[in-house]
Amino acid sequence: VPAHRSFLRVVRLLLAAGAGGGGDPEAAEAILRRLKFSNAEIRRGTRLVEHYLPLVRPDDVVLELGPGTGRITRFVLPRCRRMILADYSRVVCRWLPLHFRGQGSFDVVHLSAPTFPSIPPNSVDLVISHGVFEHLDFDDASWFLEDFARVLRPDGKLRFNYENLLSAGGAAFLGKHRLRPGHRNVFRFYTPEMMERMVRLAGFTQVRSLTSDDRWAFLDAVA
Repeated sequence: VPAHRSFLRVVRLLLAAGAGGGGDPEAAEAILRRLKFSNAEIRRGTRLVEHYLPLVRPDDVVLELGPGTGRITRFVLPRCRRMILADYSRVVCRWLPLHFRGQGSFDVVHLSAPTFPSIPPNSVDLVISHGVFEHLDFDDASWFLEDFARVLRPDGKLRFNYENLLSAGGAAFLGKHRLRPGHRNVFRFYTPEMMERMVRLAGFTQVRSLTSDDRWAFLDAVA
């Protein structure tokens, strides 16, 4: 969370400098150069993307919920036909076209609710989402899952991660972030049985969770 807030502060400076139109383009470009990923961030992104890249085909339209800083996007974008990048943050939605310009075909969708009204039914081949469901309450998670099923083509695929409370890593992570009574944890925890049930109720088949001792589980499903 602190790293994300730092990212947003730099992006706001970038946009204020004129990268979004007006202002000083040279100052904007100087700030944009500051947003290059560190070697550590690239290594983390490389490890994470191994969970998603095998599903990406050259002709696919890929919907990514919550691209944020683009740590997954930067690997997927050159490998598919088009991406749809959907995020709640206006700052992120203004920054993404600047950061990924010339790197592939994509559209940016600003979300105001857990649904994608601008995306037609049966128009997406693959839905991915990383680091999002761990912040979603049950209701919003359910709405997103139902709309994933709507926008995916028959036999389209879904993969996302979530915090697995049944794993040793998940239980330890919960303890780490329960700071004091009355403090609201920013992370949401699920069990594989509950998450798989939610995905099936949304209309998916071939649902399975890939689990380990790590706090993250990865869910696969087919529309």
